[in-house]
Amino acid sequence: LLGVPLVTKNKVIGALEAINKKNGGFTEEDQEILMTLGAQAAIAIENTYLFQQSDLISEFVHEIRTPLSSITTAAQLLQYPQLPKDKHEQMAKVIQTESIRLSEMATSFLRLARLESGRTRFDFQEINIPHLLVECGNLMEMNASQEGLELTLDYPEDLPVLKGDYDKIKQAIINLLSNSIKYNRPKGQITLRSFVDGENIVIEVEDTGIGISEEYQQRLYEKFYRVPGAENISFGTGLGLTIVKRIVEGHMGTIRSKSVQGEGTTFSMVFPLS
Repeated sequence: LLGVPLVTKNKVIGALEAINKKNGGFTEEDQEILMTLGAQAAIAIENTYLFQQSDLISEFVHEIRTPLSSITTAAQLLQYPQLPKDKHEQMAKVIQTESIRLSEMATSFLRLARLESGRTRFDFQEINIPHLLVECGNLMEMNASQEGLELTLDYPEDLPVLKGDYDKIKQAIINLLSNSIKYNRPKGQITLRSFVDGENIVIEVEDTGIGISEEYQQRLYEKFYRVPGAENISFGTGLGLTIVKRIVEGHMGTIRSKSVQGEGTTFSMVFPLS
């Protein structure tokens, strides 16, 4: 075995290894060749990372133009002294709403950028799933009740422990619950459940909301994608489901969804137990 580190900007980002030379042992010349290849590979990896980050930043800049434009327009209108009081209050509300939206977009963007760059460390530990579900339910229950929705939990008490990052899985659940609250119907239902399915443990969020047309379901996990018409119901960043997908994939799991327009949607995060 002959190996060399992949180094860029004085940081080791990986290793390049050669195993079982066909004839004889490895020589100093082999080591020099491998070091040259390793240096080239490190540069290529770094450039790929920079291009990915550049694409993500470009998408983010494009997406923030809409709320920035709304804030600018509202601020300009507020400068007119003859503006009626009701319009004044309306423009102030626009600035407040769009400012919150920008803040949420920035937070989600930074979280996604860390996940996609590999700079986010997953802190694996044994997770008590019932405890996690109860915590998430308690956090979101008030939000649901304010919208006239009923949030229920459904899980067996003898669920096995899951090896995973508690905070990140919690974030994924919160994102799914938040969507179910935003896009539900009056007096609708939300169920947060978990169960064992073969060698996997499934965490599921089901709602009785507006549902998603089949033609849009394949694009749900794209960055900044929002189902047409959703922006008329509630503002969002278009990054929530992308973050959920990256978190699940960081646990070697998968996410699946099923939805019927006008009836509701179910998102299932599937995590391997082994």
